[in-house]
Amino acid sequence: MCAVLLAALCAGSVSADVLVLKNGDRLKGQFVKKDAGVIHFRSGMLGLLQVPQAKVRNVIRPKPEPKPKPQAKKAPPKPEKKFEWRKYFSGRLGGGYTLRDSDYEQRQGASSNVRRIKREDEIFRLYGNVDFDYKNEHLKWDLNYRYMEQDDLRRIDFLELSQLYRHDVGKKWFLQEETSYHRDFQRLVDREIWQTVGIGYRFLDQPRFKLLVAIGPAYQNLEQEDVGSTERMLFAVDQNLDWRTEKNQLRFFEQLEVRANSDRRLITARAGVDNRMVQNLFLRLEYRYDYDSIVNLEDPFLRKMLITSVNYRF
Repeated sequence: MCAVLLAALCAGSVSADVLVLKNGDRLKGQFVKKDAGVIHFRSGMLGLLQVPQAKVRNVIRPKPEPKPKPQAKKAPPKPEKKFEWRKYFSGRLGGGYTLRDSDYEQRQGASSNVRRIKREDEIFRLYGNVDFDYKNEHLKWDLNYRYMEQDDLRRIDFLELSQLYRHDVGKKWFLQEETSYHRDFQRLVDREIWQTVGIGYRFLDQPRFKLLVAIGPAYQNLEQEDVGSTERMLFAVDQNLDWRTEKNQLRFFEQLEVRANSDRRLITARAGVDNRMVQNLFLRLEYRYDYDSIVNLEDPFLRKMLITSVNYRF
């Protein structure tokens, strides 16, 4: 028996089970089962052995080797996101023809001679704007240029450049700042700069119907050839209304701007409709009313315009 056990000690693999007898001998092989006080053990050289449990101290079984962890698959590189300018930018370009009815007084150069003018003018107009919207930020740039022919000379009648910045504070409230530059031949304005800040509220903010009102202080720097340069502070109110049909076939817009203090007022009101003709091409009909007691305090300036134009949206 001792010889058999000694021979069996040399057999087996490193990872085999070990049967340890009470006399200290060890036998390598494979543990099969334990049944009725008998240990069934298979040796590579001796075959299947049946050893009484009373002669066995214990059976040593090797711990199973841990399974290698599967390597995590590397996620494919994310494609670089292209800047979708159409998602954030929009705007329009247009040109039109205006029939204007004017009633005003105009000084002759630097002299005190004043003449009363009543006339109807035909005016050609070019305008455009670009809008940028990103989360709570909104920027808008506007260009408005009109010219007319008078005394066989082509003259700039009106030039306006403006920038509007708006920051949303919640769903209803917003802050805004607007800077604008004007030249107006008919009002004898060589240079007019407005700086307006305010707080606004959205009374209605739906996809098809919007109504916004903003109030705040306004600063004006006005330069006229026969008067010189003047500066003043006024109170500003801006109101905008926009309504459109479900597929934007028809759009109605209305805007009111008031700049006033205790003794001076400037009011600009405009309203009109945009009617889609084909795809992004619209026909616009607009009525504009201007009242200004700031330029000429003795006799306020009054202007009415009916504007027809065609514009392209992008």
